[in-house]
Amino acid sequence: MVAALFVFQTCANNASAAKSQVAAQGGAPKTVGTSGKTQKSPRLITYDEFAKVLADASSDALIVDVRTKEEFNEGHIPGAALFPYDEIEARKDEFVRLAGRTDRPIVVYCRSGRRSAIAAESLDRLGYTDIADFGGLGNWKGNIDRTPAP
Repeated sequence: MVAALFVFQTCANNASAAKSQVAAQGGAPKTVGTSGKTQKSPRLITYDEFAKVLADASSDALIVDVRTKEEFNEGHIPGAALFPYDEIEARKDEFVRLAGRTDRPIVVYCRSGRRSAIAAESLDRLGYTDIADFGGLGNWKGNIDRTPAP
């Protein structure tokens, strides 16, 4: 009983701390994606959510492959732009030209999910507000484009 009370109290304290942190960061988490649910950006996106974004003719989502040029040339999601994760902040002016406005929906992916998570955090630091992390290319169920990067 004492242990259960401790766990409950710890969870309550963590929830309170999270609410305080959200308030300190400027309010409620941002809404991203097609679900309409309020979620923090950057966030993970499932294949089904990603497929809805791609199927939406009105969507101007930017798909960014954050792997190396060699990996991109071996195969990538159709329509993806190549921008290696470790170059986003260093080449931010080029990324701004690619993405345009900071509220444009951006979906990042890599091979396993590690680099896409880093890229998503970089984009968040640069002020982008609608970032979804698809994780690794292995999550993709569609066709693979083998057109080399320019």
